[in-house]
Amino acid sequence: MASYVFETLTPEQAAAFATTDTLTFSTPGATARAVAVTLVPYVAPNFFLGLTGSTASVTLAFGGKTVVFTGSGSNAPGIAGLGATAGQIIMPDGSRLFIGSLGADSVSGGTTPDALYGGDGADTLVGLDGDDLLQGNQGNDSLAGGSGADTLLGGQGDDTLALGDGVNYGQGNLGQDTLTGGTGADTLLGGQGNDLLTGGGGGDYLSGDLGDDTLTGSTAADQLFGGDGNDLITGGGGADIVNGNQGADSLVGGTGADSLLGGQGGDSIVADAGTNYAHGNLGDDIITALGGADTLLGGQGNDTLSGGDGVNYLSGDLGDDSVTSGTGTDSLVGADGADTLVGGGGADTLDGGAGNDRIFAGTAADRIIAGAGDDSVSDGGGANLMALGDGADTLSTGAGGDTVLGETGADSLLAGAGDNSVLGGDGADTVIAGAGADSLLGGDGDDSLSAGGGADSIDGGLGNDTLVQAMTSAGVATLIGGEGDDDFDLTGSVGGSSVLSDAGAGADSLLGGGGIDYFIGGAGADTAVAGGGADTLVGGDDGDSLTGGAGAASLAGDAGADTLAGGTGSETLSGGSGVDILTTGGGSDSLSGGDDTDSLTGGAGSATLSGDAGGDTLAGGGGAESLMGGSGADVLTSGGGADTLTGGADGDSLTGGAGGSSLSGDDGADTLAGGLGAETLSGGAGQDLLTGGAGADVFLFQTAASSAIARDVITDFVAGTDKIAFGLGAANNGTGPAGFSAGADAASFAAAQATAAALISAGTDDVVAVRDTAASLTYVFADTDGDNAIDTVVELTGLVTLAQTDFTG
Repeated sequence: MASYVFETLTPEQAAAFATTDTLTFSTPGATARAVAVTLVPYVAPNFFLGLTGSTASVTLAFGGKTVVFTGSGSNAPGIAGLGATAGQIIMPDGSRLFIGSLGADSVSGGTTPDALYGGDGADTLVGLDGDDLLQGNQGNDSLAGGSGADTLLGGQGDDTLALGDGVNYGQGNLGQDTLTGGTGADTLLGGQGNDLLTGGGGGDYLSGDLGDDTLTGSTAADQLFGGDGNDLITGGGGADIVNGNQGADSLVGGTGADSLLGGQGGDSIVADAGTNYAHGNLGDDIITALGGADTLLGGQGNDTLSGGDGVNYLSGDLGDDSVTSGTGTDSLVGADGADTLVGGGGADTLDGGAGNDRIFAGTAADRIIAGAGDDSVSDGGGANLMALGDGADTLSTGAGGDTVLGETGADSLLAGAGDNSVLGGDGADTVIAGAGADSLLGGDGDDSLSAGGGADSIDGGLGNDTLVQAMTSAGVATLIGGEGDDDFDLTGSVGGSSVLSDAGAGADSLLGGGGIDYFIGGAGADTAVAGGGADTLVGGDDGDSLTGGAGAASLAGDAGADTLAGGTGSETLSGGSGVDILTTGGGSDSLSGGDDTDSLTGGAGSATLSGDAGGDTLAGGGGAESLMGGSGADVLTSGGGADTLTGGADGDSLTGGAGGSSLSGDDGADTLAGGLGAETLSGGAGQDLLTGGAGADVFLFQTAASSAIARDVITDFVAGTDKIAFGLGAANNGTGPAGFSAGADAASFAAAQATAAALISAGTDDVVAVRDTAASLTYVFADTDGDNAIDTVVELTGLVTLAQTDFTG
């Protein structure tokens, strides 16, 4: 048995090296791990010496010197057998270099830092103590590190590497390898195959590299990288860093506070218990949080994110993402893309970002920011705050009391059963209230706002708005049109009370419903039609058109030239200032013209028409009506009913109709003309002109209403048909045989007055009729207060022969 020294070994000695020989390194610092070992194969996969015709070699290099062991023919160099016998290659520090054979070698190191090289077969290499180097090379090898800081290299087969207690490095290389960490902080690299890597007790670094690898961390804080391929990675119990890299990976964080990065493929990421960070990066990723306060970022693909029990932050980032909250108070961000956001059981914040998003609020009080794009938002029942942002958005709220901000764009907003506050914002919005007491504000734009069954408050804001109220129960709704030409539709209301106010400008329109409606038109030429309730319609400024309905409505034109028309109910119409036109409907209406020159027309009901100030025109309809001119030179015309016409102040014109009307001129020089009926005509104060017409009329004169200077004139008195009444009191003798006499004809008014005065002063007669043959007139003188003096004088056109029967009362 020979012993050789590496530094002085000659080629001849190397070629003659036998299995019983010993090679010793004497250079200080030389260790088994420091020697570079190069194995040149004979024919793949066999790389070792000892075969017939071998041209393989083993090269040992250290300190600038190299020794090559080669085969020649059928001779195998002695180095080929060293792997089976410990201690054949000895280093100055006592460490040993082992080189396996063609077979299945089983080699164990010692307490020194040894280097173990497997050969061609399925080798078993055990490092034991020391910082060892183990290399399996060819074959399906089993490598175990031991207690030192070992380096384990699997080689070309399907190797199993078990790292020991130190801080170790293990690499599977080719093949489908199994690597298991030890108790230290190990580094595990899978290599090119579909490898299985499992961390040990320390904070390990695991990298699958190429292939579809399975990586499992330990209870410590591990770093796990999948590399290329579709990898399955589980973090374990520590605060792990998990990175899928390329491929469609499956990542599970474990129970610690993990950082999970999906990489470039379509990854599946599960963040377990703990405060985790998960980022899908490229690809269509699925990221799920189970518990803890997690942060989930989708990345660039069309990702699916699901929150867990903790307080989570979930952001889809780029792509068309699906983001779902858990039971905690989560923040959901869609970012770019057409995203779907779903709230959960907590008070979540949902931000759609850019894109046409779909957002579903959860059951708690959520905060929703739809962002840019045409978004669709649905409420889950909580009291939510919703800001829709830009775009033509669609929203539907639930049972909670929500606050909705439509912001920019033509939005479609449907409020639910709660008491909601909805602001349409800019754009032509459509807002529909639900069953609760809602507050709707259209904002800018031509909006359509519909109240629901509750006591709603609606404000159209700027623009030409449409406001619809459909109350189904008792309550009070407030509708405000605002600026613009607004339309109010209350036809769907069957009960309750609707209060409408339009303080701004615009030509507004109203259709009343079945409730008690109140409308203030404000500035602008407004049009309003009352419904079936006791409605109040106020036109406001400008020329308004107000029409009554089936209920007891009140219509007030206010300022401007208004047109008011009663409906089928008993209504009150007031024109206000301006030249107004008022027309009754089928009910017992009350019409008041107000200031200026108004036109009032009665209908089939028992109406009351009052012109008030100004020269008004009043015309009765078919009912029994009361017409009162008021101040100004009014024109009153009876209809077909038994009307009462009163002129009021100034010189009025009163005309009867077919019914038995009563005409009273009141103050001023009035003109009264009866119609076909049996009428009562009373001129009142002032010099009046009375024409009875075709019927049996009564001309009524009160005390001093017709004097000698300003005496009334009856143009067509028919003796025996018409009557004159002075309303004589108890102090008079009356117009019977003892109270009336016909005086002798006279040639002038003065002569006739003298004749009548003589008779009346005697105290016998209260009424004396004298004909003026020169003027072809007949005068009637009366003492109506019983003082035996003439106080009333009436002039009759023509020579009329009067009898006591032509007078009454």
